[in-house]
Amino acid sequence: MGIQKGCENMVSNKVKAFLQMHDYNIKDLLSWLGTTRQNYNKKVDIGNITIRELLVIANKCDCDIAFVSRSSGRNLMSFNKYDLDEINNKRHGVDK
Repeated sequence: MGIQKGCENMVSNKVKAFLQMHDYNIKDLLSWLGTTRQNYNKKVDIGNITIRELLVIANKCDCDIAFVSRSSGRNLMSFNKYDLDEINNKRHGVDK
């Protein structure tokens, strides 16, 4: 299941803003993901951004993705470049 209809621009805008905070742009993103603007726009339109793609963005910006408790502000779990390595290995059939 993809992103709820109507939220596509919100996700796209947040990705663009995050890239700008780190002095990157959409051309950089397309290069990292190995895709075209047209294919990326289709993915956003149908709400099909993957955790792998978000991890690629986070990794290039030297960041992690985290689940943070709203009530305590504590980082409950994060995903980082090592998780990206694991995902990439599984995609290419590499066992550790």
